[in-house]
Amino acid sequence: MKKKMLAAVLAGTMVMSLGTNLCWADGEKTKVTMTVWNGEWGDQLDRTMESFNSKHDDIELDITMQSGDYSDFLGTAAATNDWPDIYCLTPWTQVQDFAEVGRI
Repeated sequence: MKKKMLAAVLAGTMVMSLGTNLCWADGEKTKVTMTVWNGEWGDQLDRTMESFNSKHDDIELDITMQSGDYSDFLGTAAATNDWPDIYCLTPWTQVQDFAEVGRI
């Protein structure tokens, strides 16, 4: 349970930091997509998303809980070049692989 709570807090912190790192033009909302796996803390992320969106008129955060095979999702994203703005990489070898091809 502690790991799940820590993961939710870290994801929330990451989301909240978006407000200081994004630029927008002409008053249009910047849409930021985040895809996560593990529906067990989906309610916490929904509350985080709602809170973030209510405090930032210039950014729209959309958090999607992904089901199914993690590697299949990432493989499809790579093949179609249709990535979420924020996603998780595990294990460490996956992080290294993505870094080598310039994805992170």
